[in-house]
Amino acid sequence: MALLFSKRHDTLLFIVFAKLQGRLTEMEALFMGQANMLTTTAVDGYHKEVQQRYTYLKNKFKLSNTNHRVQFAQLRLSNFPTIRLGQLAALYSEKTNLFQELLHHNHLDQSFRTLKMYTEPLLEKAL
Repeated sequence: MALLFSKRHDTLLFIVFAKLQGRLTEMEALFMGQANMLTTTAVDGYHKEVQQRYTYLKNKFKLSNTNHRVQFAQLRLSNFPTIRLGQLAALYSEKTNLFQELLHHNHLDQSFRTLKMYTEPLLEKAL
């Protein structure tokens, strides 16, 4: 039963990803909200906006939170989950056919170029 629920949840999230294609802030809100990273009181405008968008997405798609807590201990700033989730959101929002594109690569170098994401704008947003 748990496996069935997990597959249903993954399928639902994939449908939500497809609907949010090209909307970076909504994708960031989805990832950070599902990771329980938006439970604190908003301090700045960006955090408040992401919280509001996640609340909207959660109600619209009837999403449920996970019980997992993100760990920040013993991580360097560049590896913080907020940065990595931001990179993943940027990748999903920019690349419309990401998996199909990766499957058609003949060399590993092509895949690395496709997956290369820059963290500078994300670091500025996080600090």
